[in-house]
Amino acid sequence: MNDKYSPDSRLFWYLTVIGVVSALIYLLSPILTPFLLAAVIAYICNPLVTWLEVRKIPRTLSTIFVMLMTMGIFIAMALILFPLFEKEVSRLVERIPSFLDLVKNQFIPWLEDNFNVELQIDIASLKQMLTEHWKSAGGVAAQMLPSLKSGGLILLTFLMNLVLVPVVLFYLLR
Repeated sequence: MNDKYSPDSRLFWYLTVIGVVSALIYLLSPILTPFLLAAVIAYICNPLVTWLEVRKIPRTLSTIFVMLMTMGIFIAMALILFPLFEKEVSRLVERIPSFLDLVKNQFIPWLEDNFNVELQIDIASLKQMLTEHWKSAGGVAAQMLPSLKSGGLILLTFLMNLVLVPVVLFYLLR
């Protein structure tokens, strides 16, 4: 068989095509993300829609029912997880002084003994600074949020994804 291209030439073209496709996927990832998310959710929910369809419920109605149930589950998880997350963060902030004591009394002496490194860390002033300013950290985040919203691009992208994912999900499940 007379091959027109050498193996090295073919390898170069294969690597070039793989590189171009990878670059396109990377550059288009903000656009492809809602489609991929909808595809994953549709893959998970499709057996339930099919099961309902076998039970003589129309596929469109089954799809709507499963989508509403899935949205309800996501909303319930968010309502449960956000307060838990906030509680755990506040517990972490309360325990930071004890963690700093642990670093001062165990970790720094261990470093000095094993690696002959001498560290001069003022744990007391660090502890005082953290206890004074931990409550104002939430205020700084709340002050930065409107500046992020003022650009509008992040908010617009979020809203578009919020609309696009259910539409694509409906289409894929249907």
